[in-house]
Amino acid sequence: MTIRNNSNYFVLTDLLQLNIPGIKMHQEHFTIATNIKELENRIVRFTDKNISNKDLMTMYSLSEVTDWRIEQMRQLAGDHLNPRDAIFKIDYRPFDYRFCLVDNFIDNNAWETLKLHAQSKINLFLNISAKIKNTKWTHFFITRNPSYASFFGLNDDISIFPLYLFPREEQGNLKRIPNLNQKTIREIAISLSLTFIPEKEPEGNVCMAGNREVRPEFKLTFTPADTLDYIYAVLHSPAFHEKDTDFFESGTPKIPFPTDPEQFWQLVGIGDQLRKTHMLESPEVYENFNRYPLSGKNNETSEPTLKKIHWENSDPSNDTGRIWINDMHFFENIPLQVWKYNIGGYQPAIQWLIERSGHTLTRNEIVHYQKIIVALNNTCRLKQKLDGIKIG
Repeated sequence: MTIRNNSNYFVLTDLLQLNIPGIKMHQEHFTIATNIKELENRIVRFTDKNISNKDLMTMYSLSEVTDWRIEQMRQLAGDHLNPRDAIFKIDYRPFDYRFCLVDNFIDNNAWETLKLHAQSKINLFLNISAKIKNTKWTHFFITRNPSYASFFGLNDDISIFPLYLFPREEQGNLKRIPNLNQKTIREIAISLSLTFIPEKEPEGNVCMAGNREVRPEFKLTFTPADTLDYIYAVLHSPAFHEKDTDFFESGTPKIPFPTDPEQFWQLVGIGDQLRKTHMLESPEVYENFNRYPLSGKNNETSEPTLKKIHWENSDPSNDTGRIWINDMHFFENIPLQVWKYNIGGYQPAIQWLIERSGHTLTRNEIVHYQKIIVALNNTCRLKQKLDGIKIG
């Protein structure tokens, strides 16, 4: 039995009700950095009264606009510009988190709403491009942090869908609630003969009915994270993208209702792996990053500074090669499909390096890049698994 409104799908924005514009910043080159220490140093200089406005603007190539004047901004900052309050971690691009200076530099009114559901909170965010043009659309990605407006490297703004909504302080000690339309959730629950619960059962609970390790036929409940993982798997499904373009031309994708519990839990499982992979939280990411070592030509021992970046085929039999980052250093065993992999027009394996041209990679940055390669390779593998599952 179902109570669907004569439809086999739901519109994504009807289920995830609140969406927030991506973060926009004034003076991006000043307010965003890969290094939190660098931002702290900028705050010190910005509030240093011994540095003139003119010198500060020259030092950081700052420019004034109608609603951002250097004198006014420095007066507002004064002595209260505390790094602990003013610096916020964001996802700048897929797999590329950075730090931004938000106090007096944020450029959209939605920041207070976004901060409410993100700052010091455990949450998940589905980022989607505001414009969907065709079935090749891949402008979606889940993150732990709020994301920059041009997250996919485009001029188009993104919409950020938090999984949970948090109460304001004046509302008292209320619990977070799922950002999910209850009518649609009831339809899913009834069609699958499952009970929806707003939070995952605590670890160690005697009842195993909601545990993901339990066989599908014995599961009795599903959670907001299960719902998001189902959606995420559908969005990555090659079969889904072969559907009529009407599924994409409305400005937001239409997600098919799950057809049965077995299919639902299959997709939830793959969606869970994709989500954790993309947040670099999957065990596989930590266990396998050493498969793509950074090596030096002729045992080169100089620092790995990013200069000439390109992929070179070293094994034509399976399109595996090396990513050269300069004349002497390269990452090994990189599949061509990983090098070219595209997320909403952004190619992480290529552009993460290019955006750091001239920079010498630290040990942590080398490991982070190796994890990106693992994540992209896992994504390709998981999409192949999805290809065998009927959607809708």
